[in-house]
Amino acid sequence: MLNHRAVSFIFIPLMALLLGLHFYRELSLYFFFMALLAYVAIVVYGTVSISAGYHLKALCEGVTTEKEIAITFDDGPNPEVTPQLLDLLKEKNIIAGFFCIGKNIEGNEDLLKRIDNEGHIIGNHSYSHGYMFDFFPAAWLLQDLTSAEQAITEVIGKKPLCFRPPYGVTTPPLARAVRSLYYKVIGWSVRSMDTTIKDDEQILKNIKGSLAPGAILLFHDNNPRILNIIREFTDFAIERGYKIVGFDKLLGIRAYA
Repeated sequence: MLNHRAVSFIFIPLMALLLGLHFYRELSLYFFFMALLAYVAIVVYGTVSISAGYHLKALCEGVTTEKEIAITFDDGPNPEVTPQLLDLLKEKNIIAGFFCIGKNIEGNEDLLKRIDNEGHIIGNHSYSHGYMFDFFPAAWLLQDLTSAEQAITEVIGKKPLCFRPPYGVTTPPLARAVRSLYYKVIGWSVRSMDTTIKDDEQILKNIKGSLAPGAILLFHDNNPRILNIIREFTDFAIERGYKIVGFDKLLGIRAYA
């Protein structure tokens, strides 16, 4: 698997060589710019694609042939949607993962406790979740992640060991911050796109078609539309013999310190 260090180790000397050949033998700059374009394309892809493991290794699916999957929710806790979602999960006896934003915990402490008390897994999803979150310096990111970790720990009495980057974007500064906290990075193999696709039937068609052993599905518990989607999808999965488990069990990792 390619990573940022390996790609830079290859491409930077290559581009220096091509530029040198241009001045020494009048080699066309076309080759230099094509190499530069390829480098930029790889970096951009690796930055926005969490499954690439380019800046950070992420666990995106379970390695299993058993019919087991995990469902996860980002961006909560939400005082309107999350309680209804918890009712639905309890009705179906399903354990899920909740990657919570630290600033959303304030005023929703009882809701976070309920998530934990009902057996669901809570992970760190940053404190601020800003639009440019991943591009801040490592020291700022470390403070942000630590603040979210503290907010979670103070409420449930357990320190989370799992982190999901906002938007699934990773960068070298974020990688340094995450490694400092010894987090496992949790990605996904199926993205529902429930925040962008407005047609619920299209979302269901996509996620049903992606159902496979070891899948980790990404949803968001801040939109009431998710309730009907989760009900229909889980019915579909269970009818086909799938068991929905916590992502920690699916991946064979510890969720808390």
